[in-house]
Amino acid sequence: GGVTKFYGRQQIPNNGNYTASSKLSYKKMTYGIMLTGGYRRNHSTDTHGEDEYNGIYYNDKFYEQITRSYNGHQWRRSENMSVGFNARYLANRMRLTHNASLGWNQNPGSGSFNTDKWSDNLFDSQWSRSMSNSKFISPQISGDYVFGLSPKLGLFTKWNYNYAHSSNSSEFQMDNSELINNSTEEDMHNGALALSLSYIPSDKTALMLNVGTDMNWYATQYSGTANTLQRQWRGNTDANLSFYWHVNDNMLFTATPGITATYWHLHGSKRHAQVTPTGSLYFNWAPNRKLSLTAHMQYLKIAPAANESGNVIIRQNDLMWLAGNPSQKSSA
Repeated sequence: GGVTKFYGRQQIPNNGNYTASSKLSYKKMTYGIMLTGGYRRNHSTDTHGEDEYNGIYYNDKFYEQITRSYNGHQWRRSENMSVGFNARYLANRMRLTHNASLGWNQNPGSGSFNTDKWSDNLFDSQWSRSMSNSKFISPQISGDYVFGLSPKLGLFTKWNYNYAHSSNSSEFQMDNSELINNSTEEDMHNGALALSLSYIPSDKTALMLNVGTDMNWYATQYSGTANTLQRQWRGNTDANLSFYWHVNDNMLFTATPGITATYWHLHGSKRHAQVTPTGSLYFNWAPNRKLSLTAHMQYLKIAPAANESGNVIIRQNDLMWLAGNPSQKSSA
């Protein structure tokens, strides 16, 4: 048998979301498909406020603080569509699931226009404007498998691959200054694999061994205030052992010691790799429905993001530049 559903929501004048889904079961197989789409338009929103810039050098002069008071309006537009398909096989002590999807969204044009007033008459500017647009598309596939090896032993594994292409452009200008343009074109590939083995000796205790790896590859073309092609890859591999102890009906304790290997490489610079311990502790005590005590402790190190470890310097406006740091290390 099967079922099909439709859903739509339209707000006047310019906001809509729509969904169509269908599900079909045949013997041990279940198939599903979903289509979604939406758009948003906000043609005029009044804006006002104040920006602060602290510790700024401009024209060889140091300013403790610079303020910009602005008053104006902004407009925003966005559109999105996606389609997803899944197939699931269910048998005794076995569940196999595969998924495929395609997502797309875009900002066809958004921006703002403001009248400005700068402290110390830093800029002889009466107004400023900004514009931006973007596009993004991403196909992906994945698999998820569950095996009951015995009443006490289970095996779980999953994998996924996705590709994404994005393009972004922006511009900023004050009335008596040059136009500042920036754009990027990026391709990204991601692949991940994870495996878990669980052992449940009793209804009060459980052990789970988890191993996983995740890899990303980027190629980013910058143009405008920066003109360069940047390639990098980054990934991590981790393993941990989780211990669950259900002390009684009111108390739960878990401990998860582990280890993580992190590595990344920006083309033209040295490779980075480090191995660090990880761990977490969790405790919950709920003696009754009105009282509950929870404590959670965690230790890990986070590697810098792709846009933080690059060596590109991008000018955002007349006072601000955005720069990465290829020598940046993971932080706890």
